[in-house]
Amino acid sequence: LAVTGVQTCALPISVIEDRAFYQNETVEKVVLPETIQSIGNEAFSGCQSLTDLTFPANRLESLTIGNEAFYH
Repeated sequence: LAVTGVQTCALPISVIEDRAFYQNETVEKVVLPETIQSIGNEAFSGCQSLTDLTFPANRLESLTIGNEAFYH
């Protein structure tokens, strides 16, 4: 996971928990790793600065995305 905003964080994770980045206004870019399996409910909900989101092509069919995970 690479999250860009005030700081950059790059981690090989499989799950993003519910509300992990909820209403975080500094998140601008998210690059999901090949290891991602699940994105929780409202994980990035309310991230008003999020303008760039990259999913790994090989995970799209098996990726579980929670309710309102990217709701603005």
